[in-house]
Formats: sequence, C-alpha cells, structure tokens
Amino acid sequence: ATTNNGMGIAGVCWHCKIMPIKCLDNTGRGNVVDVSRAIEYAVNNDAKVINMSWGSYEDIPLLKESIAYAYQQGCVLVGAAGNDNTTFKFYPAEYGSVTAVCAVDNDDKKSAFSNYGDWIDVSAPGNNILGTNRDNSFACVDGTSIAVGFVSGLAGLILSQHPDWSNDKIQQKLVNTADNIDLLNPVYEGLLGSGRINLYDAVVKPKIKLNPA
Repeated sequence: ATTNNGMGIAGVCWHCKIMPIKCLDNTGRGNVVDVSRAIEYAVNNDAKVINMSWGSYEDIPLLKESIAYAYQQGCVLVGAAGNDNTTFKFYPAEYGSVTAVCAVDNDDKKSAFSNYGDWIDVSAPGNNILGTNRDNSFACVDGTSIAVGFVSGLAGLILSQHPDWSNDKIQQKLVNTADNIDLLNPVYEGLLGSGRINLYDAVVKPKIKLNPA
C-alpha cells in the first residue's frame, strides 16, 4: 500500500504509521480480555487512531472500560458495524465515543451484508475493495471491516492537518463532512449515519469566507 510506486494500492493516509496489534486467532476469533489488553497497549504506546474491525453483539463491561480509557486519553476510536444486515447494536461500534461505520457499494447503496441503524455515524466503501493479501498479493474483499479502514485513514489525515484537535472534534469532522445518501437508500433513511465520508470535503475543500454586507 505504498504510495506512488506503481504497484497495487495506495492507503488513504499514505504516510501514517501503523501499529498492528494481533488480538484474534487465525480464524478471526478472540476473547474480550485479549481485545481489551490490545486497546490499552495501543493507547499506552501513543496510538492516535484505533481501528476496530471486529466486534460483538454483547455489551461487555471490560470492553466498555477499555474503550472509555482510550477515549479519555484522546484516541480517535472507529468501529465496524458488523456484517449481518441487521439493526442489532454491534459493540464497540455502538458506544458513543466510537465512530460506527457501515458499508456502502460503489453506487452509495447500502451493502447487502452491512448492519445499519440509528446508532451508525457514517458510511464508507465496503464492496469489492482491492487490498493487500497475506501471500504477498492483492485481492478484492467485502465487509464493514474494510469500510472502517477508510474512516480510520481519514481520521489520520485530519489529525495530520490538525494535530492539536481533540478526538471529539475529529470525529465531528468525519460526520459533518459526509455526503448524505438517504435519497439513494429510501428504505434505510436515517439509518446509514450522516452519509458516506467525503475525503475532499474533510481535508481539501477550502473554507468559504463571507464578507460582511
């Protein structure tokens, strides 16, 4: 995912440093103790954005405590909404301090698999996304785990422009600059967050200055 090398893909936040922390086994399963320790390790080693492409339908106190700790220490927290096409709340994405991300396709329609609901904050691409593979190749993948990476990358870009901003302010920027897609998803109106994230509006679009009349 190195930028401008003529190969494969480019990451959203191309100069961000990534701290990969393994807390699940090779089948993608894990326990809340390991996950909570991973979050705390990231916080204690100066992570600024924590990408959580996993979750559970159970609200577990230990996980909630770790999320609260990370938020109190200033981390931007981003969580996947889950892939079961349901409105059931998915944790930790559902927590108020976490930006909950559902997936949309290249037409800005809700991905068939993506969870949704009034607890979602934003949407991001999650269908047929080219990414790196474990055998040193590239492959297309689907999921809210993919969508959440776009949002975490955008959070990193915003943070690189505004290193003094609080996590709350960065999360507000993610939400406030998204493109509303309710008209394209009438069945899911109000259930896909504020819309699909817009990187241009979040980090490039100049502010309009109004002159007094």
